[in-house]
Amino acid sequence: MKKNSSHSTDNLQAFLLYGSIFLLCLRFFGDHTPAMHAAVRLVYYVTLSGLISLIGYQVCLLCQENAPKMHYVRLAGGYFGLFVAAGMCRRCLDSGDAVIDSLLKLVTFNRIPKYTEIWFSITMLALVSVLLTPLVRKLIRHKALTAIISVLLLAVLWLPTGLFQYSWIGVWLGTDIYNCTPLLAFALYYFLGFSFAEGFQIQGKISWRLPALGLLLTAAILLWKHQAFVSSIKFPCRYWEVLFPVGLVMLLFFVCLKYLHSVEIPWLTRDAFPRTALMILLLFILKVYGGCSNLRAITRPLIFIGVWVTASLLWFLLIRIVGWLRQGLFENERIHVWQYLVIYTVGFALVSVLVFLPFIENHVSLVWDSDGIVQYYPKAVYFTRTIREAVQSLLSGSFSLKTYDFTIGMGNRVQLSLDPVYWLYALFSAENMEAGFNFVTLFRFWLTGLASSALLIYLKKNLTSTLLCSYIYLFFIRVVCDRKASAVCHRHDLPASSGHCRRADHS
Repeated sequence: MKKNSSHSTDNLQAFLLYGSIFLLCLRFFGDHTPAMHAAVRLVYYVTLSGLISLIGYQVCLLCQENAPKMHYVRLAGGYFGLFVAAGMCRRCLDSGDAVIDSLLKLVTFNRIPKYTEIWFSITMLALVSVLLTPLVRKLIRHKALTAIISVLLLAVLWLPTGLFQYSWIGVWLGTDIYNCTPLLAFALYYFLGFSFAEGFQIQGKISWRLPALGLLLTAAILLWKHQAFVSSIKFPCRYWEVLFPVGLVMLLFFVCLKYLHSVEIPWLTRDAFPRTALMILLLFILKVYGGCSNLRAITRPLIFIGVWVTASLLWFLLIRIVGWLRQGLFENERIHVWQYLVIYTVGFALVSVLVFLPFIENHVSLVWDSDGIVQYYPKAVYFTRTIREAVQSLLSGSFSLKTYDFTIGMGNRVQLSLDPVYWLYALFSAENMEAGFNFVTLFRFWLTGLASSALLIYLKKNLTSTLLCSYIYLFFIRVVCDRKASAVCHRHDLPASSGHCRRADHS
């Protein structure tokens, strides 16, 4: 894209992508008050209309530069990545579906999960822009004809939605089944993006009259439909919902093109797509595991800021790790020990998720195998209970420690482990020992691979050999894990709860 418009495009794209994340914050952690419904509607339709206008603006610039078709595909790929990230989080984290099945349904567009419809629609629009762009550029030179076509396309909202049972049809015409947005009805904004690109590139400036007229239309619709505006969003969209954000979208483009076209904000715009994907993951983790619901109004912007900062730091860390890998793998340069430790830990986390995926999909812990539930778990519960009783006895001034216990079978001596890692069980109570068992097991795996890495580094092996051999040695017990997973699948009706584990302990 041309240099005088690159900053405008980057700024617009970053504002709208982060706006879609703020929308997720409102939908995840908002209450059901009229004010919250109005805020969700405002952010939703401004974000959707703005992204549609941005696609028109970007593909028009690409067409002016005679860019190859791969640029359009790359543009669609960014939004498709956000759609897959949000869809996998929705299906796997929020709904608990299987990973492979969820991924297949997403990439084949078999199902459009809730909260992902915006990115799915923008992906489809960017893909078909390969064919639409030359035609639309010719069309917008006739303003009256463009206005007539926009009104005619808006009429698709009056078509019966029950006819469109497929997501790839509903994304154009609108349907209440797949949460799709009617892109044909929003064609006004697509044409608007083309108009901004053509006018700004030819005249080098943008008039304030068009945004002013758009704001008047927005205000009129708000006054007219203020009662319906405070209700929750329902699909399919209505015509006034399509026209409502026109003034706000024009104002956003006016500000970015007129005042921010030469302003670069690297900390905000650089790598906006991967940072947005990380923010989606963090928001779903907060929603599912954070216990955050119906928060105060001031808390939601703070959550958004915290998630943005965390995602930026994680992305910075990933960039550094990739740099260290390139340095060690391809440039054969020595890296520091702490750099290798970070690379090894990140790789260990990724490989562990793949190895223990059957346990994750069946929502069970590592306790559920024959040796774990019969031997290791009861022993860990007894150990931590004995250690806690001994500490309480010492703190109360009694130094008579129990060395023999008649509750062990027909009586046996109290056995304490000399393994320092085993003493980590003492940090967990009997009620939380299931989580403690998972933590200590994974920590043992991590230490095992690290010990293998230390030996290979001592033997002067390169980074590639050290990492691969450490993971191969560490996860050679994959066969054992598969055996455990098959046993889990046959008795997946047993919940991995502390109550069941306590019954095993008493037995």
